[in-house]
Amino acid sequence: MGYTERTANLWNRVRPELLGQCRRENLFLLVRCKAPKTPDGSIFLLTNHLSDQHALQTDVYFFPTWLEIADSKKRKNQDSFEALSHPSVSRRANLSQAARSYLVDLGFKCPDGEPEEALLIWLHAASTGYSTEYIAENAGALRQDWPRIPLPATADALLASAELGHTVAALLNVEEPVGAVTTGSVRFELRPIGSIAKAAAARIDPGAGDLAVTAGWGHAGQGGVTMPGKGRLVERAYSDEELAAFREGLGELHLTYDQLMACLSAPASMSISTTTPTGAACPGASGATRSAATR
Repeated sequence: MGYTERTANLWNRVRPELLGQCRRENLFLLVRCKAPKTPDGSIFLLTNHLSDQHALQTDVYFFPTWLEIADSKKRKNQDSFEALSHPSVSRRANLSQAARSYLVDLGFKCPDGEPEEALLIWLHAASTGYSTEYIAENAGALRQDWPRIPLPATADALLASAELGHTVAALLNVEEPVGAVTTGSVRFELRPIGSIAKAAAARIDPGAGDLAVTAGWGHAGQGGVTMPGKGRLVERAYSDEELAAFREGLGELHLTYDQLMACLSAPASMSISTTTPTGAACPGASGATRSAATR
């Protein structure tokens, strides 16, 4: 991302045009020009905020879905934070002429006046980028250049893919509730994931130090810099309760049990404490832990 301070030459060139695109209603697709050699999951992120340059491990580039066209005279003397909330004069969809022609050929209208249609290609790209099959089949190409996203041949296929991308965007937005995931009746297969528990299967007592962070998550460095620590992450087998919850949720997912398990990595327990374990619920770990299973 561009440096957000308007004073020049503090790090690299300033990018007021990037700051000008940061609006609550504007969505950014974050992309790497090259993926690392070791596969690390999705090739994209979606956000409506400015983010760290290494949000995807290596340098990430921001592509706004809308281009805000503002009055340059009014913005000239504003600092960066004022610019973020300044109303723009107009905006247009950030789509090339080829992308616009593609939408028209599928029967869609001018995207500048149709916000939902303007996002279709971006959301389709997001859903494709979160496909493990796409990442596996294109692993070599992704390590060498920008992602190449195939476009659906029909309007129905594009709409279906964009709907999936909309779900991806909702799941990535930790500031908004997601039905059946964070609110309402949570899906069966998600209920065991991320739950906090003690290795000894006893009740957690914060007053007794059960939630004290002692597993070495960070270390003080020179000049007040905090360096990351190794933490404590222990892989384990799925419990019977977790497997039962996964099977219960298969009907809603339209997957077989084998397909679901292929989408999951080995479960792991993340400890915040280095206390000696006393139970078998989390082999090799101890203290308060969280269970993580999804890729």
